[in-house]
Amino acid sequence: MATPMNAVDASFDAFDGAQREALLATFHAFEKALPGGEVVIAWGMPSIKMGTAAVVSLWGFNNHNSIFPGPDAISRVADKLVNYTVTKGTVHFDGDKPLSAAMVKAFSQAGIDSINARYPKKDGTFLEFYDNGYPKQQGKYRNGAMYGTWSWWRRDGSLMRTGSFREGEKTGEWVTYGRDSLPI
Repeated sequence: MATPMNAVDASFDAFDGAQREALLATFHAFEKALPGGEVVIAWGMPSIKMGTAAVVSLWGFNNHNSIFPGPDAISRVADKLVNYTVTKGTVHFDGDKPLSAAMVKAFSQAGIDSINARYPKKDGTFLEFYDNGYPKQQGKYRNGAMYGTWSWWRRDGSLMRTGSFREGEKTGEWVTYGRDSLPI
């Protein structure tokens, strides 16, 4: 279940003045870049996740603020991090300034790419997200072919189509939905 934004804002009340404002501005920039993501408190920090995976978490410390995008996302944008302190899963930025819009965009995309690269799972589960955090398609593979129920969404997050496969061949009833979520 999504965490209300007032709970996220309140979690940053532990910080004063410019640091609090930098944390809020950075988090809201990620939220704007990933409108399909779910805002949650994870590991005690305001976070945005897609499906079951966190894209980014954010917190402040004595001499800096940090984003926690994970090692894979960091490696995807490593060339942009020459002026940042980087640890295994975090990137430090100024305590009194928000992370730049370019870095928010880069880490948002890197997080999505990292999550998308994890699929299909060994059990055949497949899930793919658009660059704005909304799901793109979801289903399952069996023996390398689409199998079972699949769903596709539009970039705005509205359901577009559902249908089933057996050994990669369409089967059963397929339904196409309008932007109002009603079958066409």
